Amino acid sequence: MRSWLALSVLLVTTVGFRCDAAWDWIKFGMGGRPVSQTAVSCWLTDAQGDLLFLLLLRGNRGWYSTDTTNDFDSSDAGFRWKWRVGKIAYTIDYRAAPQQLRVFGQSVSLSGANVIAVEQTDSSKPQLRGIARVNVHVSKDADAVRLVESRSPAVRAWISAR
Repeated sequence: MRSWLALSVLLVTTVGFRCDAAWDWIKFGMGGRPVSQTAVSCWLTDAQGDLLFLLLLRGNRGWYSTDTTNDFDSSDAGFRWKWRVGKIAYTIDYRAAPQQLRVFGQSVSLSGANVIAVEQTDSSKPQLRGIARVNVHVSKDADAVRLVESRSPAVRAWISAR
């Protein structure tokens, strides 16, 4: 329970983060939170709050209820978010120019779908696929998951599926 709470606090506090610094190359807002006992979310917006991607990661029950750390960096080329969840380490690598997301060694184009699901996150072969295209504006204190879920039956179905 302590790990669940720690992850929730970490992700919810990240929701409020938006880089509004004077550097022109820092142009992203990010957030994330648990969406069920088997899944968590991470999202990235541009400087105006338009959703670039929502990543949904699902594993076995409680896979993320362990020590969790993350770090990120951005440049004019994109954004990189490094996670360690217990024994699982992964990097979310967003590239702006080709509108591409790379996770677990797999790439997916964001030109079609910007909601990406990862199944079997806690296995040796996670599976990555686009499930929806949802264009939403995410204000500083908004929950991207709720916004996207309210507009997409495919996302609602994915979240409620286990």
